[in-house]
Amino acid sequence: MMGSKGVKAIVLEPGRGTQNAPKDPAGYKEDLKQFSQLVLAHPATRGFRDYGTVRSIDSTSVLAVCPAAISAAVRCPVWRGFWEEASATPSRPGEGRFHHPCLHAGCLVQCSNIFPDREGKAIVAPIEYESLAMLGPNLGITDLDAIAGLNYLANDVGVDTMEVGAALGWPWRRGD
Repeated sequence: MMGSKGVKAIVLEPGRGTQNAPKDPAGYKEDLKQFSQLVLAHPATRGFRDYGTVRSIDSTSVLAVCPAAISAAVRCPVWRGFWEEASATPSRPGEGRFHHPCLHAGCLVQCSNIFPDREGKAIVAPIEYESLAMLGPNLGITDLDAIAGLNYLANDVGVDTMEVGAALGWPWRRGD
């Protein structure tokens, strides 16, 4: 829409414009502390902190809204077993880590991860729900290490994991 108005870019310069400092810094700090405690105490936050965005697998399978090119009759049972394996991943030995901070300063949830193979060697960091969905069950692949390897390859060549998974799954949708 802005392109139709001839706008090519919007440039923001540090230190210019309105400063967004709170009017009551002490009150703001106290409110932020209380808000942070509420977020961290919520069960959904704990699930994402423990498993990363992979935690979404369980809820999407229960709701039968699993993203996959294969039929609904096949995809959701596959996803249920997939969650059982994915939820065991944090306990793998070695270089893997869950619930560590990403690059977003101040993130409370810390759902980023370093995904290890079965022997504990890091494969990719991070592996997220969307990548798992599109490179895994969307393609009929349920081996987490294989999906993590595809995620690594996509990252290595600089392509989006969701787009690659969607493109590779396209023939299934057409019936080819």
